[in-house]
Amino acid sequence: MQRGILCPSCKEGVLSGSLLTIALLILAALVLAGPGAAHPPSAVALAYDQDNQTLTVTVTHDIGASDPARHHVQKVEIKKNDEDVIEEEYDTQASSPQVTFTYNLSAVEGDMIEAEAYCSIYGDKKAQMTVQGQSGTVPAASAKSSGPQGQSQPGFEVVMGGAVIGAMYMARRD
Repeated sequence: MQRGILCPSCKEGVLSGSLLTIALLILAALVLAGPGAAHPPSAVALAYDQDNQTLTVTVTHDIGASDPARHHVQKVEIKKNDEDVIEEEYDTQASSPQVTFTYNLSAVEGDMIEAEAYCSIYGDKKAQMTVQGQSGTVPAASAKSSGPQGQSQPGFEVVMGGAVIGAMYMARRD
């Protein structure tokens, strides 16, 4: 009778069935842990300067200790009156939880401006505002924001819970 290489008490093969299952569950949990920790931007604030015809978009996206080349604000899309007018892509983000982008944008009173910021790993957040008055800056507080609020990748908790329960079940069987 041949014994397993990593499991001397096993009758056949390299790993016992339950040990292999536990190893696969742990591997799956580790693979999913990276994207699962990602989150969309938590806030987008807009300010329009009518005098200078510029839009300032401030995105709150705390990447913590993540690699900023992998986890960052990847793209900002700007719409004016439901028409795409600007799309900028970015390769990295400063470690600061807030990032500010400024765009040249002609707009008049009554124009609806919408900005949507995308995380390079998961999710997006958008805000919109209506241009008011002939000059000055519309305060960021008047911008409406929508989208997911700092959620982890869907299903991550379920997979992790299943991996833990499966590992506990398999360990008790042996």
